[in-house]
Amino acid sequence: MIDQGGQFRPLSPAMPITEMSSYSIPGTLLPGRREALPDCARSSRLVCLISFILIQHCSICHHALAGSQSMDGEWLDQKNSDRGVEKFQNHTPSCRKVFLPQHVNVGEGPFQFNIRALMGCEISDSVEITLSYPFVLFVINPDTGIHPGPNYVLLGSGAFKGIGMTEVYLKLARLTPGEPGEILATIKADTGIGLPLMGHGTIEWSQFKIDNGSDFSAVVPPVQVSYSAKPARPVLDLPGAITTNSVVAKWFSNSSAENVSQYHLRILGATGEVQSATATALQTSMNVDGLASGTDYTLELAAVNDAGESEPAEVMFTTRFDPSSLQVEALLRALSRDWDPLVEHFGTLQSAVPSPVDFNHDGKVDDCDALAIIHNFLNQ
Repeated sequence: MIDQGGQFRPLSPAMPITEMSSYSIPGTLLPGRREALPDCARSSRLVCLISFILIQHCSICHHALAGSQSMDGEWLDQKNSDRGVEKFQNHTPSCRKVFLPQHVNVGEGPFQFNIRALMGCEISDSVEITLSYPFVLFVINPDTGIHPGPNYVLLGSGAFKGIGMTEVYLKLARLTPGEPGEILATIKADTGIGLPLMGHGTIEWSQFKIDNGSDFSAVVPPVQVSYSAKPARPVLDLPGAITTNSVVAKWFSNSSAENVSQYHLRILGATGEVQSATATALQTSMNVDGLASGTDYTLELAAVNDAGESEPAEVMFTTRFDPSSLQVEALLRALSRDWDPLVEHFGTLQSAVPSPVDFNHDGKVDDCDALAIIHNFLNQ
């Protein structure tokens, strides 16, 4: 039981659990109701008790629910608590750093690849990068092979050759505001004598220091370089708008040297392919509709040129739940699967895909979202 001061205490014999529906808790009114507790005749006593604990624990959630939020995160009515809703909508999510992988397929002669910014937090000042690679596989000239991105200027560069390895250093400073996934620099390289023999190799990061702060080199995926005429596996961006029945697939263009003619996109469900489409070589996004609400899917993307089709890149996502058809069991399963009140400091592209039960769009799934589920359940 929760006492008048908002503290939890055991039920006493004088107050059996059947009397919960008339017990008043100050300051926890649900929207559109005069009594403090929801109508427990419409739900289990356990659901009622959980909702009270969550309300007491999460004041921001309570302000949000005062604005009568729908299941897809859209606000229906702000008149009950404009101040609380404004506080909730302006909530700044914690920063989730996501670094994109790079895949490059090369034939004879030189090749190039882009170093892209992390997806989560913008670089505000500068970045220092050191590339490390076997010198028999690649050749990067620090004087002619480093080209800063459109929003950056190159402050310095250099190279050091060690035992079997070469390191290339570059420092970039921001000139103009950018965006997530922006190009920091384009690196032009040549194939060494070993790459055609081995067929593949990697360019590692010895340093990836942002704004003179933390070094993220340990978590940035290496550049995967393959000796092949087929295109490299595409690099997916975070999906755009995910609705109850659609998703916007987004990706970054393959290197122009791979002569990609088109991209093949597939949406896979539990029983196989449910949607497929073809995009032109110039496209970097596509809207796919006709999906079911609250359903898990895998998005696959492959690049095509005259030599064949690349290995597919993939990312999983779940469509939003339809508020007019509440899927209680599916909601609770998604809540259990995605529960993560502490946003990671860094992660993969997959870890940054929005959850269908992140109702307040703050980048994490916690008690605020659980309360939104209970609130909508009680008001069905």
